Amino acid sequence: MQTGYFGPTLARNAAQKPSLGSVIARSLGSRQPPMPAYVTIPKSESFGYQGAVYLGKAFNPFEVGADLNAKDFKVPNLSLPNGLTARSVDSRRTLLKTFDTLRRDIDETGVMEGLDTFKQQALEMVAGDRMRAAFNLNAEDPKVRDQYGRHRYGQSALLARRLVEAGARCVNINTGNWDHHNDVEKGLDEHLPPLDRAIATLIEDLSMRGLLDDVIIYCAGEFGRTPRMNGHAGRDHWSDCFSVLLAGGGLQGGRIVGASEKWGGGVHERLVTPHDLLATIYHTLGVPLDMHYEDASGRPTSIVGGGQPIQELL
Repeated sequence: MQTGYFGPTLARNAAQKPSLGSVIARSLGSRQPPMPAYVTIPKSESFGYQGAVYLGKAFNPFEVGADLNAKDFKVPNLSLPNGLTARSVDSRRTLLKTFDTLRRDIDETGVMEGLDTFKQQALEMVAGDRMRAAFNLNAEDPKVRDQYGRHRYGQSALLARRLVEAGARCVNINTGNWDHHNDVEKGLDEHLPPLDRAIATLIEDLSMRGLLDDVIIYCAGEFGRTPRMNGHAGRDHWSDCFSVLLAGGGLQGGRIVGASEKWGGGVHERLVTPHDLLATIYHTLGVPLDMHYEDASGRPTSIVGGGQPIQELL
């Protein structure tokens, strides 16, 4: 659901295809540097679905890596150490350029280019005010924070809105704890209400700010759940048929595309694939669907794998 391709498993835990966010970052870049093009809240998951792989380390997500609900929330390493000023950083950057004579043009892996990009971003992040302002949730109206909900779903959605406003292209929110192999009803009673509140508030907030047609909201899990309960009152992994939510981005709202058979275990009409889903998002954002990147073996690889935009939504 992040790449459009089958990805790593527990037995095969090496990422093989770049993520949606990394493709967008590589294709479109940040709208307002030094704001990263691609941000993950709070961090990327361990299976590697959210990285850049062969696109280069420069297009991996910037990870927030902190508890958004903490009273003293701040992004690690996004502020200058005591006694170091922005002017001092500029002086050190000039000195670094003078001594940094390593020939990056002979590096074919892209690692040095990625390190250069990260170094430049890091210096601009800590020396400038834009990123610190965007990440400062305490600057938000407390009433708005309350509307989103004072929980990880709500505050993550609010931070995503602030980051997009500040210039980020793609913000990925990982929530976790949806793997309900046991007591699924109890788990959903705990997680669905805050998720519903966060998404509804985000849509309303973007609409009021005139941003909804410019921002796509994409909500999905890794896969579906089995149509029937298991012996532990839970549901196991199921990839044959499941639902996702799309909103904003100029897409046609209020529509249901496709249908399952009555038990929800298989597709009854209008099959839509992960490739089609990503093709819809890329098309809406202006990423060319015929774009190919060379993989680790040097072979051109499609970003959509034959997927087509979902016409019912356009």
